[in-house]
Amino acid sequence: MTYRVRIVHVRQGDTVEFTLTNQGTLPHSMDFHAAQIDPKVALRSVPAGQSISYTFRPKYAGPNLSCGFHVVGEQFDTVYLGSPPQSAIHGVQTFDLTTGGGMIFELVTDVPGEFPFVNHSLGHGQKGANGMLIVEA
Repeated sequence: MTYRVRIVHVRQGDTVEFTLTNQGTLPHSMDFHAAQIDPKVALRSVPAGQSISYTFRPKYAGPNLSCGFHVVGEQFDTVYLGSPPQSAIHGVQTFDLTTGGGMIFELVTDVPGEFPFVNHSLGHGQKGANGMLIVEA
């Protein structure tokens, strides 16, 4: 299998016309952090063999600080460091995500509950860098 990674350079105010064609076997999506659009429409998962297109104009520049990503009360079973997927690491508690970077974090909880996810770069929580993963039985 061939993995193609393309870097998209966008300036504030540009018009971005984007098409994602899923040539893989699993659903996939693309989330531009600078896009202010309906995620259920534009950023939804695209089934294998299908495409999605959307347009947006970034008003603000996407993320500019790194993030120490952590789910309180859990550990990541697998963290994929990008392509290729063979570069995965296992049993990780917190992982530094670079500015504007992307990774896949997998975990399976042993119990139901409400698990906060946070940025361990202190001070970012007060600015909204946190959330809640709710796991039901």
